[in-house]
Amino acid sequence: MAQVSELWAFDFDGVVCDSAHETGVTALRALRRLVPEQAPGSGDDVSHILKGFETVRPSLETGWEAVVIVYLLHKGGDPDDLVNTFTAIKQSAIKELGTSADELKRVFQLVREDWTENALDEWLALHRFYPDAVDAVQTLLARPGTAVYVITTKAKEFAVQLLSAAGLAVPHDRVFGLGSGPKADVLGQALTEHGLEPASCWFFEDRLKTLEAVSLAAPNIHLRLCDWGYNTPAHRARAVALGIPVIAASQILER
Repeated sequence: MAQVSELWAFDFDGVVCDSAHETGVTALRALRRLVPEQAPGSGDDVSHILKGFETVRPSLETGWEAVVIVYLLHKGGDPDDLVNTFTAIKQSAIKELGTSADELKRVFQLVREDWTENALDEWLALHRFYPDAVDAVQTLLARPGTAVYVITTKAKEFAVQLLSAAGLAVPHDRVFGLGSGPKADVLGQALTEHGLEPASCWFFEDRLKTLEAVSLAAPNIHLRLCDWGYNTPAHRARAVALGIPVIAASQILER
């Protein structure tokens, strides 16, 4: 095996995989399981909620928050307002639901586990992949001396299943999921493992807040904000102001 000289790390949702539709559907199922009296019925038309969720998706930091978002949309929340206000009102909405972040996380995870165990193909079909991103990862996986990592807030088991569905053979020990700690820490550990300096690492992410955290921890990592992912024009403008390149999927392999 060639010695690793470069490390290329990717967020998953919003960078390699478009999972917004699946996340919204899973959130609705979790809401029905958790508080059926405050959720749309199983026979109700929820297309407007799912469409609205795609608009609000850039405000989501981790999967279970989607349950709160679909609840607010069901109540009549305006997606264009929620994308800017969700973080501020999230805690009050959780209180309104009469639950907790831990319980939301538990039920959201349970719904996904049940679905993947009983109808995996149906669940996988709700995802799509960004072709240019998949092609770039394939190229990097085949490049000697290059280590490819996937660092996500999605449960590792789900990320591994989806990577396999996309035909991406990322080694399982280089896939870091929910509970792995801050992405900056994971990147630091990976660099240490391979004896690399931060300047030998490229990190692709669609969430500006995460890139800012990595920049503070390791200023010399090459950061890229992915414009095809779950971010807004305001996020992209701020990235440019901070000196973080905003790229299209076709530019992934450009240094």
